[in-house]
Amino acid sequence: MYPFKFVPLFAILFAISSPNYSITILHIDTIPDLTEQTKAKDILRLPSGKMIEVEMVEEVSDEESPEEMETRRGNDFSCVTPVFAGEVRKFSKTIPHSGGRSKSFKSIADLLEWLPSDSSMKFHTPKIENGENSQRVAEEQKNIILKKVFILAIYREEDNDFHVVLCDIPVYDGVAALFSAEVSGLPDADQVSSSTMNELENVREAITNQLGDLNCGRIFMFKNGGMPVKVKGSLFFDVHHAGQVHGRQGLNPKSAWEIHPITKFEWLEE
Repeated sequence: MYPFKFVPLFAILFAISSPNYSITILHIDTIPDLTEQTKAKDILRLPSGKMIEVEMVEEVSDEESPEEMETRRGNDFSCVTPVFAGEVRKFSKTIPHSGGRSKSFKSIADLLEWLPSDSSMKFHTPKIENGENSQRVAEEQKNIILKKVFILAIYREEDNDFHVVLCDIPVYDGVAALFSAEVSGLPDADQVSSSTMNELENVREAITNQLGDLNCGRIFMFKNGGMPVKVKGSLFFDVHHAGQVHGRQGLNPKSAWEIHPITKFEWLEE
């Protein structure tokens, strides 16, 4: 047996050539987190040691109201702190629904079948308002759990939400159900209890400890195999995007329903 020293930033297939056998030594450069990615494609080494291919592209923002875009761009917190830097439905986006048991789903497809239709929510009575203090309507006053889904893409928006695209399968086939979930920017401290704030902070740390504190303006996609996770959070209907094509780079959920905010997040083993 031939001893060797493991080099943290390289994946090494170690071997030695001899008359009896021949093995090629291959070094693969990796990055420690997504903040270090500068190439269109790179290999991310997760804290577990697992390696995953990442495709990075420049972000093309979804359409937002002029008021919301102005708010984000003029906000000192935008893209530089964990604090929520938007205004549209700020209360509902940042503060989880409290009360009642969470309903579990084995798949996104099952969840979508259970949810009210987008058309019924788009023309909801009473109208879903976009103001900063807009409350959840009755259909949004629920917490749900997706037991095992796969992160196919993640990016940071100017309001400091980490937007996550989830799928039932690890490699998107153009048919499987997709769903949006948001690791929300943090609410104002006086709006929530310390336990709720800790819960939201823990979710952000679960992301940043694994992937880094993402920068705005870039989308990171895991096209050759998404990462399995368990997600819990409050339902939210993004009425602004109802009926629109939204999402990124061919990963376009058909529904404007979201989990927003995520309140519990668990990385799963393969």
